[in-house]
Formats: sequence, C-alpha cells, structure tokens
Amino acid sequence: MRMPFFQQIILISFICVGTANCTSLEKPPTEGLTTKQKMDQVMTQMTQLIGDASCSDSKQCASLAIGAKPCGGPRSYRVYSTLNTDTQKLTELAMRFKSLNKQYNKESGLMSDCMMVMPPAVACINKTCQLNQSQ
Repeated sequence: MRMPFFQQIILISFICVGTANCTSLEKPPTEGLTTKQKMDQVMTQMTQLIGDASCSDSKQCASLAIGAKPCGGPRSYRVYSTLNTDTQKLTELAMRFKSLNKQYNKESGLMSDCMMVMPPAVACINKTCQLNQSQ
C-alpha cells in the first residue's frame, strides 16, 4: 500500500526538522565560550565528581594538582576521596583544566610569584577527606 503524496511530504519534513535538531546537539558545549568560561565549566565538573569526599580511612584520601602558574607548577591542590571518585576521570579533567589555565595565562599575559605550591597532607577527618592541619 502506497502512502499519499502529501503524507510523504509531511513525513520528509518531520525527518528533516528532526535531523536538524539532532545535529545541533552534536556541537561541543564549550563552543563560543571564553577560555575562562571553559575553565569554570571544567572546575564545576571536578567539584561535582569529587562530591562530599567521604572516607572511612586516611588511605582513601588524596590530593590532585590543579591548574598552572605562569612560572610553572600547579596553582593549587584539590582533596578528594578515592572511595567514591573516578580517579581516572578526575585526572583527565585536571589535565584539561591545566591546559586551559596555561592558555588563559598566555591570553591574559599573567605573571605569578613563581613560588612552588607543595602537595598538602590529607587525612580522613570526621569521615571526610580534608587537609591535615596537624602536620
């Protein structure tokens, strides 16, 4: 049984409109954003991935270098729990953030104090990974 011509046109129209909407979703979410806005997005993703950094033992706590100072080295460190955090994904996001931070430093002509930021001591305190202030 053959479909009437006008129904074929309507069907083709729906397919074309549907395809146009689908292709627009394939664009990267960072298109048109500044480097700073991209950095903010990646930082938000890292913060969400780390979550509450819950732990039951200090062996589950770790820190990760974040960003890049213009003179070299990380800007800071983030404390997280290996218990509930996808460490590989967090590391990939941190590398992306570092790359964006280097780009931002160049674009902005930033300078820094060139002091090395050392990895912090971390511990499981009150069932949350935190900086260990007692060391």
